[in-house]
Amino acid sequence: MTESPAPQTGPVVLRTRVYFDPDTGTIVNVHQVASAEPLDDARLDEESAAFEAYLEQRHGRRLDSVDVDAERIAAAVAPSVTLRVDPATRELVTETG
Repeated sequence: MTESPAPQTGPVVLRTRVYFDPDTGTIVNVHQVASAEPLDDARLDEESAAFEAYLEQRHGRRLDSVDVDAERIAAAVAPSVTLRVDPATRELVTETG
C-alpha cells in the first residue's frame, strides 16, 4: 500500500520578485507573496503593486523588477556569493569571491 503525501499546511510562496537598480543590477529587495490559500493573478498583482508603491516611496524612485524562482535564490545564498540582476538580460547572476 502506498501512502499519499500529507497535504501541505501553512503558507506557500506564490511569487518571488527581485527589485533591482536598473543601471547596476544591484538587488535592493526580494519580496515574496505567500498565502495558505490560492490567490488569482489579479490578487497577486495587487499585493505586488502595494509593495512596489512602498519601495518607490522608501527609495525615492522606481526600481525595476523580475520574477524569479524562490528555490534558486535560497540555494545561492552564501557568505561568498553575491546575486545581482543583469539589466540587459533581466536574469539573475551569481558572483563568487
